Amino acid sequence: DLKNGMTLELDGTLFQVGMSTERRSQLLRARELAYPVAKAEIRLALADSRLMGELQELIQSGTLLQRAVAYGNGELEGLMAQSGYEQFVAADTAQDDVCIVGFTSGTTGEPKGVMLTHNNICWTLACLREAFETDTFVGQKVVSYLPMAHIAERATSHYGNCMNGYEVSCCPDPSLIATYAREVHPNIMFDDCILDDAVNGA
Repeated sequence: DLKNGMTLELDGTLFQVGMSTERRSQLLRARELAYPVAKAEIRLALADSRLMGELQELIQSGTLLQRAVAYGNGELEGLMAQSGYEQFVAADTAQDDVCIVGFTSGTTGEPKGVMLTHNNICWTLACLREAFETDTFVGQKVVSYLPMAHIAERATSHYGNCMNGYEVSCCPDPSLIATYAREVHPNIMFDDCILDDAVNGA
């Protein structure tokens, strides 16, 4: 779950071509990935290069997963550089189409999954906008610092960027959040116990 601008681009692009996404931590092993991959019927994985060994093991084990493409090592970037990539046509996505298939970590048993539609995400972001009592976030700044497997992080930073138009800076490590905040001067911060610890310890 590499934390950089590529993850922002991937999420936005996958939604536009009509695909549903499911994010997992790069710390998981093949046996931990097998259940959500099977339940969500995942056939293509775009993954942090550190997770490729585990995904290849899943492909060889006979799951529905057919292909895994790495980013962060030049593989996906190389595919994107091929001719024809600029001729992108967005899918005719409906508001009730599934946008995200999210799973719990599975600490108390098998991971539990939930399907969220585009309408679910847009409604959540509309409520966030209402809570801030503003009609526009254009020009505002946000620091994205939690793992992308964290649904609140994805909604606040990545999907909020698409719908509300604010600027997102990706912090690769939560322990660096205080440094990034001093540099970026964010207008909005999603609060979490990790943020409290990082700021108070800075």
